[in-house]
Amino acid sequence: AFYALNFVPRYRETVREKLGAILETGNSPLYPDPLRLEATHREGYEFTAELSLVAVKRQDKWHAVGLIRAISGGAGNAQNSRPLKGAGDTLVGQRSAELVQLNEQLKHEIYERQRMEKKLEHLATRDTLTGLYNRNEVERRIKKDMALAVRYEHPISFFLMDIDYFKQINDRYGHQAGDRVLRSLADTMNKSVRNTDYIARYGGEEFVVVLPETTISMAEEIAERLRNEVDDTAIEFDDAERLSITISVGVSAYPENGEVWTELIKAADSAMYAAKNHGRNRVCVAPRLS
Repeated sequence: AFYALNFVPRYRETVREKLGAILETGNSPLYPDPLRLEATHREGYEFTAELSLVAVKRQDKWHAVGLIRAISGGAGNAQNSRPLKGAGDTLVGQRSAELVQLNEQLKHEIYERQRMEKKLEHLATRDTLTGLYNRNEVERRIKKDMALAVRYEHPISFFLMDIDYFKQINDRYGHQAGDRVLRSLADTMNKSVRNTDYIARYGGEEFVVVLPETTISMAEEIAERLRNEVDDTAIEFDDAERLSITISVGVSAYPENGEVWTELIKAADSAMYAAKNHGRNRVCVAPRLS
């Protein structure tokens, strides 16, 4: 009976003493007069209970048989129930501390998950060497912006560019130097284009720049400015050697060169090779469709 009921702490020693006497002697000092105690229900409220005990001998061993009866308070007697105190307050405090700790752990897990999602998104959409968009991501964005341009009849321009004599740079200085050239060009482009434009490494030493809300004449001016800045930029290596590079650029635009994004990329690619065939380090504009 004692272990089935959570007695208020100040009564526990009394109950232990009475039970111990019964089990040792067979005498029941609480019987027939019941002991009135304050007990705590597992749901948290206190109530008054009567505890009656009697000794029973079975197989030469004494056993305590008890009867517990609630005489006030209880779930159905709200006016007599009182809030949990003493040990209950400690329990509530422990639970609160546990909840605070769990909440902090949850916030940390959410932060780590968001950080990992951003990292995975960056890996999925960016070129690992230059930090620019990769081909898959830029084509996804081009399709969206091209559809908007055609729908609302707004201009959009592209230019494709290629580093002149890049293979010779790799052959002479090594692939690490080639990687440094690619990163330097990416930095120069990021500083040169507008915030509304975006750049991608399209393959090898070839890059694409997309210019929403930009006419073909405006795109030609931006491409020419970028070509000059690349030409004026010297790339420094660890051994203090300096290297300058040039680029060839082809420009195309909607509506001059088509209504499908693949047509504009193809037109810019053809214009870029025309720039190479005319001596490199220059900008060529794709001819308007007739």
